Amino acid sequence: MQTHKIRHWRPKSFHHWLLGMVFLSCIAGAGSASAQWAATTLTIDDAPESIDGEYTVTATQEWSCDFMEIFLCHENSIALYERANGGDWHLIASHEPSDRPDWPDELITELSVALKRDNGTYDYRVYSVIYWWNRDSFTGAVTWNISDSETSVPKTIIVNKPEKPKKPTINTFPSNNRDVDGVYTIGWNKPSGDITYYILQEKKDSKGWNTVQGKSAGLTRSFTTSGSPREDGHSYSYQVSACNDRECGDFSDVVVVHVPLNNPPTVELHSPSKRVPAAPGEIFTLRATATDSNGIAEVVFYGNGNRLGEGRAVDKQECISTHNCYRYNWTTPANEGPVTITVKAKDTLGAVSGSAGGIIVDIEENQPPLVLLQSLPGNITDHDSLTLKASASDSDGSIAWVEFFENGSSLGRLSSPPYEKTWSPGAAGNYDIHVEAADNEDALASSQTQRVVVEALQPPSPPTQLKIDDQLAPIPDNITGFYTVSWNPVAGADDYQLQQLQEGVDTQFKDIATPDGVTSAYLPNQSQGHYRYRVAACNAAGCGDFSGEIALSVVLSAPQAPSGLSAVPARAGYDFTGAHTLSWESVTSEPKPKYYRLEEKTGGVDSPAEWQALTNSLTTELTLKDKAPGTYSYQVRACNAFDCSAEGEVVTFNVQPPNLLTADPVADDANCNGHCLKIQGTGIDPDSAFTLTDLQTGGRELLSPAAITWRPPVRVGAEEELDPATYAWLPLSVAMQNALDNKEGVHVSVQNANGERAGIDAYGNETVERLSQIDSAPAVAVDGTIYVGSGNNVYALNPEDGTVISGWPYATGDLVKATPVVDSVNDNIYVGSLDDNLYALTPLGLEQWRLKTGGDLVASAVLDENRILYQGSMDGVLYAVQAQNGAIQWTYPAGAGIAETPVLAGNGTLYFTTVDSSQVYALGRGILGPDQLAWESSDDSLLKEKLEELDWQPGEQHLPEYQTAARLYRLLLQPPLNLSRDVLTFWTYALVNRASV
Repeated sequence: MQTHKIRHWRPKSFHHWLLGMVFLSCIAGAGSASAQWAATTLTIDDAPESIDGEYTVTATQEWSCDFMEIFLCHENSIALYERANGGDWHLIASHEPSDRPDWPDELITELSVALKRDNGTYDYRVYSVIYWWNRDSFTGAVTWNISDSETSVPKTIIVNKPEKPKKPTINTFPSNNRDVDGVYTIGWNKPSGDITYYILQEKKDSKGWNTVQGKSAGLTRSFTTSGSPREDGHSYSYQVSACNDRECGDFSDVVVVHVPLNNPPTVELHSPSKRVPAAPGEIFTLRATATDSNGIAEVVFYGNGNRLGEGRAVDKQECISTHNCYRYNWTTPANEGPVTITVKAKDTLGAVSGSAGGIIVDIEENQPPLVLLQSLPGNITDHDSLTLKASASDSDGSIAWVEFFENGSSLGRLSSPPYEKTWSPGAAGNYDIHVEAADNEDALASSQTQRVVVEALQPPSPPTQLKIDDQLAPIPDNITGFYTVSWNPVAGADDYQLQQLQEGVDTQFKDIATPDGVTSAYLPNQSQGHYRYRVAACNAAGCGDFSGEIALSVVLSAPQAPSGLSAVPARAGYDFTGAHTLSWESVTSEPKPKYYRLEEKTGGVDSPAEWQALTNSLTTELTLKDKAPGTYSYQVRACNAFDCSAEGEVVTFNVQPPNLLTADPVADDANCNGHCLKIQGTGIDPDSAFTLTDLQTGGRELLSPAAITWRPPVRVGAEEELDPATYAWLPLSVAMQNALDNKEGVHVSVQNANGERAGIDAYGNETVERLSQIDSAPAVAVDGTIYVGSGNNVYALNPEDGTVISGWPYATGDLVKATPVVDSVNDNIYVGSLDDNLYALTPLGLEQWRLKTGGDLVASAVLDENRILYQGSMDGVLYAVQAQNGAIQWTYPAGAGIAETPVLAGNGTLYFTTVDSSQVYALGRGILGPDQLAWESSDDSLLKEKLEELDWQPGEQHLPEYQTAARLYRLLLQPPLNLSRDVLTFWTYALVNRASV
């Protein structure tokens, strides 16, 4: 970028005129046709170097003509050229004269160009041509003339724009941003960019920023406050910026330095601690303590404001203090008079403080001794004796003797310490005791008189802290009959009187002999019972009042077991659904219990589970909530410190899971105000929550408990009146009435207070209730009842009309795909579910037992003549289960899921397959089970080797076994595999030889 301008002017100075005249004379003398002179100059205002690339190039031409009207002046032509970084020259500005003669007044032409350039080296030169007119002096004719051209010497400028500095970082400052003496250094790193100096700014507290170091410091990257320590109790903020001659960069992040308030030291004069005398010229030790968080620099002692000397640090114990101790041995002055001792301390930062006030040391001549009588009790008895103790000292000498006095009469004189005297008053009355002392110069001194009142002896006060086995009341029961009664000694007691009362045996307290003066008694072989003890202190005046009593019970046997244990469900009359109350009668006979321990066992009395304690208190009732379905047994024991009673009565009951058997729409029922569903189920009660779901739309309704009518099971009455089921009448909204009539129906779900759930689908046509998605084949009992699995339920159907029999269906935890098995002995039904359980159900639809396996039960169970059920599970295990109680007889791990029903053969063998193999397993059934494993497959059996060795083939007599093998193969392997002659031959051989080779 560039701009330029032209300026003309006429020189007015005599110098210019004279120069023109000289030049003109030279031209005239030379006879030249030219009558002008010219001089061209070239200037660059920022040369030789520009840091911002902005500068002005000026070309100036000074020229002269004849002022005697011989030569006529005119403008000249100026051209300015530029060359960048040694390249080619380029014209950047020029000026051309006008095309007419003129006699201008201006005699100087200036061409100025303002430029902006990037970094580099730039050269400039000027090319000029001078134009003028010559007028003939005789004819007056004017002739146009052009002088030779002129080129100036090149001028050079370097453009060097410095890079803007980056933001520095302050990296040197006091640790933890804290400096105690205000003398510290602030330092920073060198950031990138061109830098010629730094600006450091400081801000005190919240005041404005001030520059504390600037351009004059140049490239110095640190600043210290040593010349001007910062004031304590203030905070100082710092920021720094890097600069060059063109610009400054951003300021650094602010760093704050806190100069904490420097508290002066704490100093205290310890010795002397009070006004004391001292002899002239005596060596007197002064002591003081001083402490400061920054350390003590010096401790100086002063006398009457004059410096005595600096203390020397000594052991803290010399000052009997936890602070630092300082000592100075002061030689007292020769002149008598008081000297006020003070002390000052200075810490390492220069803070000074002095002790509060001062202690006076009196410099004086010999003083009388000081004698003190140790404090005496104000009252004693006529049987007491005292040890009189005195202390005596002399500041300028020694003690000659100390003498004790009673009511003015001497009790004796002592010439050396310890100054002690035993005194017995002998009779009741008032006694004045004092002591006198003399020093080595016979100066006398007397202590203050102390009065002792001697009273007649009284019986002691009652003992305190009565304990049994070193324990205060209440005392735990003792189970050994051996213990110790003890108490605190009583001042003035010579003996103690201990008494015992056994409740129910003694009518009053009896003395227990104890040795004189002892404060305990060991009592062995105490019989069972409740005991109370008290004790009195005795002396020559007799025994005082008895102490408070302490009691304990000796328990040498356990209590009787409680009776009357009963369990009541939370809703009386309904099934146990997880909330019930247990209660029992209190034990009132001796020994009485300290607490009752209610114990619970899951799985029933015969379960291998351990009894678990539920309570340890004197309450005779406990309410349990949220118990999961299962069998629970309870027993309660009465316990004391000795032991708990033997097992008492046992109560066992089943917490039933909710099971909705039927859901029948009713429109006219005494229990139903309008349309409702009559629910038949087990394991439900009025605390159960019902939800109705429209299976077509998904709409849901949570029924209010107050809107449901309930009827508990009928367990008392004639046999034909008994009904183990619970009934609930659920009100139906118009929406749910309509949902009953659609093809999907209404799903009824129930949730008990313990979180257990069950459900059933209800339909508007009561006589043609749909059993949706039946996945299992039906089984028929001897009485014709049809049992079938549908969804999560097992149904019992009347063979005559297909209606669901009362008490059914039974709800499992997942789909039922297996065909039920009916027990011809007890009519029980055995069926597996995808919830991994094998169920045993009674003909009434009640659960007798269940067996939990490790996988889905897809295959049906099979029952043999020994009443052992064989159930294959998708966990890869074959289970042999006792039909009467669900106990596992044995298991066989097959290694893969079992999805087909095992086959029983008449030879005592069980056959089954797995889902991932075509192998057939043959097991001996009954009690031994897998111990009778006959063979696994035709692939790796030893039978195959024997068969091949004998080249055996079945004959006509082997036809039954051959046909059996074919049927087994078809039954066990689904889908059936292609039968080969070799396979059937192998199996036939196995059956013929009973897998014995």
